[in-house]
Amino acid sequence: MKKIAIVSHDAGGAEVLSSWLKYQDLNYLTVIDGPALNIYKKKGIKNTGHNLREAIIESDIVITSTSWQTELEKEAIYLSKKMNKYVITLLDHWVNYLERFKYKGKFELPDEIWVTDKYARKIAEENFKDLKIKQINNFYLDNIKSQINKKNIFKNNLNSGYKGLFIGENISDHYVGKKIEGSNSYYNENQALKYLLDNLCNLEFDIKELKIRPHPSDMIGKYEWALENKYVKSIENKNDLIDDICRNDIIFGCESMAMVVGLIAKKKVVCCIPLDNKKSSLPFPNIIKLRDLIVKID
Repeated sequence: MKKIAIVSHDAGGAEVLSSWLKYQDLNYLTVIDGPALNIYKKKGIKNTGHNLREAIIESDIVITSTSWQTELEKEAIYLSKKMNKYVITLLDHWVNYLERFKYKGKFELPDEIWVTDKYARKIAEENFKDLKIKQINNFYLDNIKSQINKKNIFKNNLNSGYKGLFIGENISDHYVGKKIEGSNSYYNENQALKYLLDNLCNLEFDIKELKIRPHPSDMIGKYEWALENKYVKSIENKNDLIDDICRNDIIFGCESMAMVVGLIAKKKVVCCIPLDNKKSSLPFPNIIKLRDLIVKID
């Protein structure tokens, strides 16, 4: 049996890759760090504690997720190609595909790319015309669907107003503000939240309270300024994500995978990206734009 090296750091990619690995019968070793450590541990996947170079040397095939907090996976692709090892990268989202492979000023591409849905496959095929693209099952979302089906979905008395959940994203650290296409304007997660808070009283429906769920990589206290708003009741991410989503009526965010989880839970999902000429890259037509919900006041 061939030996597989698994390389993971950031939470999003680690969730999808570890979920896939859990259902495989493979001879593997791991190079995992950062948020991925707890994710793999919770799923009962053994951490073999290898460093990157020795893992690649000992393996026949290397499989990576992708990260923006570190260059671990990019370095893994670079070293794998240098050592003539076949390397596969799993893409867990729908944005910034080329950027995920830029390493020391150059693009280091794997031999094969894995995606988990038809939307991602189309984007990958457009960006990587000379690479093998394979669509695999998304065991991570399958597991989420299963968990949601076992829960009692919160049903609020809507006559008293909706409960909202804002999903934080660490856009600032990633891009120092995302550029709006065709404009010199930028936005970050604080601006998106402010856009939401400024308009909560102008929506087509009544919000009675809002919980802010920071991203795991967010600095403590990042959203404390929002507590001045009368709608904001709590800022924390201690609860399980699925529990938080099931306990609220409306999920607000920008481009987070958690918004997809909201769709799975059949919640109303609203994109809070400010400015008219930028939409969420999440390829799901049932995500509502916040600007379309704002009641125009003459």
